[in-house]
Amino acid sequence: LKRALSGIPIERIMQRDVPHLDPSLPIRDVVDDYLVRHDYSAYPVMEGDQLVGILTIDEVRNVPRARWDAMTAGEAATPPDEHRVIDEREDAWEALMRMMQEDARRLLVVRDGRLEGVVSRDGILQVVRTKMQLEA
Repeated sequence: LKRALSGIPIERIMQRDVPHLDPSLPIRDVVDDYLVRHDYSAYPVMEGDQLVGILTIDEVRNVPRARWDAMTAGEAATPPDEHRVIDEREDAWEALMRMMQEDARRLLVVRDGRLEGVVSRDGILQVVRTKMQLEA
């Protein structure tokens, strides 16, 4: 597995069009328009082209329902640190290892603080399946 994934740049397998949240979006709208409609448990929070935070379903769950109209995505999000974020210069093997360590299905791919895309565990495993089929 390591041999199959090492050296494959994340940028070759990442999804570039990533749904994201505006920091001013109320939590109620995050729930109604994003969490219940899409299969993502975490969303990047963007200020222009800069990644300013990550909002997960767990963080939304910690917001009392009575505050869903008043609290915004930007207020509830956590800063984009090492959590669920990977540099685009890393390879697919490193991304898979990070996903396993963090129990994440996806990682946000960044370059100089800018969101470039998202890499998923399913996307990485598809690369492995394709390589195995070609080598069989």
